[in-house]
Amino acid sequence: MLLPLEGLRLLDLTDGIAGAYCAKLLVDAGAEAIKVEPPGGDRLRSWWCSGRGDEPPGTGALFEWLQASKRSVVADVETEVGRELIADLAAEADVMLESYPVGQIESLGLGHPELLRRQPRLVLVSISDFGRGVAPGPVGATELTLQALAGSVHARGDPNRFPVMAGGQLGSWSAGLYAAVGALAAFREARRSGIGEHMDVSRLESMVVTLMGYAAMMRSIGGELAKPYTRFIEIPCVEQAADGWIGYCVVTNAQWQAFALMIGHVELAEGEWSLAAYRQAHREELQGLIDAFTMKHTVAELLEEAAMFRVPAAPIVGGAHIPEIEPFASLRMYVEAPNGRFRAPRPPYHFSRCSLRPLGSSPLVGEHNGSGWSPVPKAPPSTPQDTPGAGPFAGVKVIDFTAFWAGPYATGLLAGLGADVIKVESISRPDPIRYSSSVPPSDPLWFEKSAVFGSCNANKRGITLELDTPVGRDLALRLVAGADVVIENFTPRVMERFGLDYPDLSAVNPGLVMVRMSAFGAHGPWRDRPGFAQTMEQISGLAWITGYGDARPLVVKGVCDPVGGLHAALAVMMALEHRDRTGEGQLVELSMLETSANVAAEVVIEASAYGRDLMRDGNHGPEGAPQGVYRCQGEDAWIAVSVVTDGQWRDLVEALGAPKWARDPVFDDVAGRRERGPELDAHLSVWAANREAHGAAELLRHHGVPAAVAMPADRVDEVPQLKDRGFWISIDHPAAGVHDAPGWPMRFLHTNYRWPGRPAPLVGEHNAQVLSEELGLGADEIVDLEVSGIVGQRIKGM
Repeated sequence: MLLPLEGLRLLDLTDGIAGAYCAKLLVDAGAEAIKVEPPGGDRLRSWWCSGRGDEPPGTGALFEWLQASKRSVVADVETEVGRELIADLAAEADVMLESYPVGQIESLGLGHPELLRRQPRLVLVSISDFGRGVAPGPVGATELTLQALAGSVHARGDPNRFPVMAGGQLGSWSAGLYAAVGALAAFREARRSGIGEHMDVSRLESMVVTLMGYAAMMRSIGGELAKPYTRFIEIPCVEQAADGWIGYCVVTNAQWQAFALMIGHVELAEGEWSLAAYRQAHREELQGLIDAFTMKHTVAELLEEAAMFRVPAAPIVGGAHIPEIEPFASLRMYVEAPNGRFRAPRPPYHFSRCSLRPLGSSPLVGEHNGSGWSPVPKAPPSTPQDTPGAGPFAGVKVIDFTAFWAGPYATGLLAGLGADVIKVESISRPDPIRYSSSVPPSDPLWFEKSAVFGSCNANKRGITLELDTPVGRDLALRLVAGADVVIENFTPRVMERFGLDYPDLSAVNPGLVMVRMSAFGAHGPWRDRPGFAQTMEQISGLAWITGYGDARPLVVKGVCDPVGGLHAALAVMMALEHRDRTGEGQLVELSMLETSANVAAEVVIEASAYGRDLMRDGNHGPEGAPQGVYRCQGEDAWIAVSVVTDGQWRDLVEALGAPKWARDPVFDDVAGRRERGPELDAHLSVWAANREAHGAAELLRHHGVPAAVAMPADRVDEVPQLKDRGFWISIDHPAAGVHDAPGWPMRFLHTNYRWPGRPAPLVGEHNAQVLSEELGLGADEIVDLEVSGIVGQRIKGM
């Protein structure tokens, strides 16, 4: 079977996880990739996620997984010969990735204008900490300092303790996803228009939109009544069972009621207990009731109970055990590397009419020196675009049956890239994320003032249809008949019950691409169980590695929703590439379970390769020491400090005024600093306590130490680097007013395409327009549909 990106040539000059994951996503789908390494090899070759200092010799297992099926050539960019080799390879490539410090690729004579002279359709994707257009700082950033600026750290953890970062390298994984989306979008546009693109990707912005992006918009919509976004631990969430940890996720009121009944306390199902804020205020009392139930049962027993009550739940275990738990085991989701050295997740999507590349071997350094691109034909150019500036997906019509966050995030990205997205809700069951409002229910239009809904559904048209009626189903089929893509993210039984499964839809539109993105996939023993982002964080290992070393695991707070949406958008792009070449539509299935497992891959890879179970450890990480978050003067004010190298340690000592304790020779190398980590944290806590956070961070950065203020999540719109880039998109909503929504972390630097900011639709706002223009219904017919309750512009019961 044809690979969806077969013929795409990818030149990879990056180091680190972000570029490697971007390239892997494209290689899995058939791209041919040449990895350009410096003479000593990519630094990721010697990366171990645990970073204990006693790593075995040879290439790290994470590198092997990320670089599988690529070829390696060595080029020294400091020499003219090395630069000429890169330029020659780029002249025959479709996409080139780089992650040098901002401006360096241009200084090497390999900037986009120079490369376009030999390859006019070349897409250059640049990945950096802050992106172009931001004044360079005196020191680089780290995962911790970027998470701190993004508002992620301040919002996570026990309010009586220091805040904690999300475990792992989620900022890099997220940036890699956005880079892959940007690469394919620009590749599509370049093939249609003949014009190449320079796609500029910011790691900070990637973190803002995936880790904590909507709190500032929530504050803006809430106005004077908005409460500060403070740190809290969800309840129920990660709970102690008789034999381990189990994770719950209660999002809707119905799920809370079911949970209350499940633990045997019907009195909690209604009244003030139904309010999340009330549960937080009475946390100690509620925790006792939950413990009395969960600690009497095994994890297996609790999971069965949760399934019966339809309460989202998942087991929480370390990396050594994840592949053996359900539903991973039944789905055989983890595959073995060709050399048998480790296990890793397979690609997270399944195509009915094309295949994906199986996990291959990674190259030795310079293994393919002297060889160029293979003689396989390149991807052919397609029809020139008739509407320049309209976006790479102009002319693509998407019918959006998704709800909550993950699905609308995927379709929102496509809408931002020019697709005509028609969101389908119903007046009896509107998108539940509307109820996550930034204003109280006393506001008559409170359901139109959700920051998440308003941001994820911007640039779409919205209609209502009662799909469980014959008339509503018939109208949906007629709408699908004229579409290119359908996306839904219900549990699999829902669309089947509506009679809107893939066989039904492809019967009226054989060229249709349908993407199904359920929680646990369309097959296997958990197919009909509900799940949300927190559920995926719990089961994938992300919660296991997030939190305090002496306490229960913590959820990341939603990252798996945008991660799932980004993978879904990629799957759409890949399926459309296949359709452009063959004319074939197809079914694409992916699950949040699999997409989450991919960005948490290091947890299983490290355990299977080295027998090391990655553990949560506050803000400490695998790179350098000290690394932590320290309280400063003021209300809940914190500074994040991340010393990666011995040179930065010396810079830190100078910034602190060279106190006697810091001159102890034991701290001269990272091993000594890690061994005495608690002592270092105590000294830095004393130093920070007498300083204002912004001033302290500026002082450390001036001396070359990576540091940043831990920004409150609802104040991220004040971060200078985001303002300088014009990251926020102003949206004028007819009910909510004018507010800044988080933008997308990619910039089109060459063609200067701008992300649109049309407001999200009101309930049923475009009923008349869509039903008349798309389906040819007359005004009287539309009135009849409104009278019969098939369509409407008012939620039932409101």
